[in-house]
Amino acid sequence: MTDIRMRPGFAIPARNPNAILDRLETLVARDNSAFRLQRYDGHAILHVRHPHIWSPHLSISVHQNDDEQPELACRFEPSSNIWTLFMAAYLIAGFGAFISFCWGMGQWLAGESPVALWGAVIGTLLVTNTYAFSLFGRALGFDDMYRLRAELDEAVQQATET
Repeated sequence: MTDIRMRPGFAIPARNPNAILDRLETLVARDNSAFRLQRYDGHAILHVRHPHIWSPHLSISVHQNDDEQPELACRFEPSSNIWTLFMAAYLIAGFGAFISFCWGMGQWLAGESPVALWGAVIGTLLVTNTYAFSLFGRALGFDDMYRLRAELDEAVQQATET
């Protein structure tokens, strides 16, 4: 896994994206399916039926590519509560680092010892660690990502065969 994005994505060219989403809905409706699907107009979210806290979901949107051809724009995303937790951690650590940096520079310009700059260092380390934790969580959810992609690929294959 060399992709360092927190929310990796991919696109699938589709002549009839609604047929693919219909087929995906049929596959997920099976009794033994390990997935559940939320479908909206031009958008669907494929979830693992029995998720762990680190289990992602696959967000699927119908878009037009640069050549005005329809495609499925897909993105693996963490659950909304995990995403909110990470964004809050980034916000708090980043804001703390910024305030500490400003305070430390004020101390330095006033001729005092700029001890508040340590807060900027700590905040930067917290931001870096938060990113590392996101990659760790994505590694834990790799099997779920693979299964979600395989289910979508099966729907694409079955929809294009018919």
